[in-house]
Amino acid sequence: MFAGFETTASGSSFALMLLAFHPDIQDRAFQELVDIFGNDKMQPATFEDLKEMTYLEQIIMETLRLYPSIPITMRDVEEEIPIKNYIIPADCTIMINYLVIHRNPKYFTNPDKFDPDNFSQEKKSTRHPFVFKPFSDGPRVCVGVKYAMFQMKVMLSTILRYYQILPVRKLEDLERLETSISMTPVLGVRVRLLPR
Repeated sequence: MFAGFETTASGSSFALMLLAFHPDIQDRAFQELVDIFGNDKMQPATFEDLKEMTYLEQIIMETLRLYPSIPITMRDVEEEIPIKNYIIPADCTIMINYLVIHRNPKYFTNPDKFDPDNFSQEKKSTRHPFVFKPFSDGPRVCVGVKYAMFQMKVMLSTILRYYQILPVRKLEDLERLETSISMTPVLGVRVRLLPR
């Protein structure tokens, strides 16, 4: 069982780096926050404000698509499962690799490109529901999924309201990954914050 802050920190860190490398997306997210809060940086985000952060949520989901905090999960197979011409035998363990599933070109155009519009209502409605599962699903779904999303929205929206996020490293550095409990860049996360 994974719980706590490391997985949320991983997702938030990747989001900060991706926003640093995509100023157009960062500007659109900032404009959404200006529409919600005006120029009042001191106003804390309410539950209602968080629900209005639809584009920021798309950014978070797209970040988790490219860099799922937990890239692989395992499940025990209790009974034989036929899938097309293959049988998954009972009493075995299968691994589900979200990193591969989330970057499948069959489901995502330009699967390696950071594109929050992949999570627009229009695109989500045409995609199979099990193509994107960064929090798993079913009886073993992450119990903290809503809390994690709220945490990431509060943290990212606060940073975006105060700072412009600038890159320190190269975008390619995000592709060198390591996994302990959660997935992180080998070189860590470094961005520069410029006060707005």
